[in-house]
Amino acid sequence: MSSGEGTGELDALLAQAVGALSGPALAAAMLPALAAIAEDARARVPVRTGETRDHIQARIEAGTNAATGIVEVADSAQGQQAHKAIFTEYGTSKEVAEPFMRPAFEANKEAAASAIVQAIIQGIAK
Repeated sequence: MSSGEGTGELDALLAQAVGALSGPALAAAMLPALAAIAEDARARVPVRTGETRDHIQARIEAGTNAATGIVEVADSAQGQQAHKAIFTEYGTSKEVAEPFMRPAFEANKEAAASAIVQAIIQGIAK
């Protein structure tokens, strides 16, 4: 076999792998795993009015070659309605902490990582 034989096939396989690892592909792989963490956080959060629970969301910020998964309480910036979620999670000098995000992450991180890896493997295998 000469040095040029088979390079077209190899190039195609590498392009497929790169596509499976691109930002949009990673985002698609991550969203179900993040949704499970968000659902767990909603189940764990102390409910007084339901506002914090109703603002927990999972979202993805995807670029060309990367994706970042975020589970957050939306509108939790200072002065926003859901800002109290920070105090619920970490407590204050007058309130005991009632963590819900960290335990949800800890309980689901291994399953989430496995699901993401499996989705990537399936994407490469296509």
